[in-house]
Amino acid sequence: MKMRSLNSWKLLLLTTASVTTANVVLTEATPASAATISLYFDAFIPEERAPNPASEVLPPFYTSFIGDDRGFDLEATQSGQARLFTQVLLDLEADEPLISSFTDTSPTVGFRIENGEEVSDTLKSAPTSAITATRSGDAILLNVFAEARNPLIEVFLPPDAPPVPPAQYNYQISLAKTGNFLDYTFSGTTREYPAYSAYIADTPVLLNSSGEDPFQLGVIEPIAPIQGQISLASATVPEPTTLAGLAVLGGLLALKRRAV
Repeated sequence: MKMRSLNSWKLLLLTTASVTTANVVLTEATPASAATISLYFDAFIPEERAPNPASEVLPPFYTSFIGDDRGFDLEATQSGQARLFTQVLLDLEADEPLISSFTDTSPTVGFRIENGEEVSDTLKSAPTSAITATRSGDAILLNVFAEARNPLIEVFLPPDAPPVPPAQYNYQISLAKTGNFLDYTFSGTTREYPAYSAYIADTPVLLNSSGEDPFQLGVIEPIAPIQGQISLASATVPEPTTLAGLAVLGGLLALKRRAV
């Protein structure tokens, strides 16, 4: 694979994309306590490289994209290596439970053929998110919505083309703390593609690996309500000030893998 410079208009896009695009919400500083929990959500491509089904429809186009080359585990989710990821910090005992939220993306790396050789372009997507947490009696009602589109495909599409379906999750979560245990009800929707995971207080509550066909990105998949109970005894809580480091780490990983 030969790495080449982008032309001037793509260089402008790449320079713009180097600015932080994360959606960050920080409320008044609240110290971590026994009532503070962290929740992680992401959408990722498990494969090392994913084919682009649209490459046969709109040539010359990207033939494939770098995937996230990872599986379902908490450490992988916390790394921020994903097409889209969100972290939320909650105080389970506060009247205003939302401490902070952070949503971002890893850079998108696409491969195409130019003059008979494979070259790559990199661009970072700006996610859209809406995170709310309200108290209702002893329970907290948390709504998590986030989405991000493939920015490289959008650059190449004709102006009158329909928008690219985004990776997207839209969750409704009810949380109730009783002593050292947390009862939860989890529901919502994802897209059929790619893979999606969700963790509450280090505990996996959604590991959706059904997404294997990129053509299914535009299909909404409902999640039947999931109920469970979590022990808070061993849950770890990062400080809110460390959240932005996920975006930096994800970007470095993608650039390192592109250079291999």
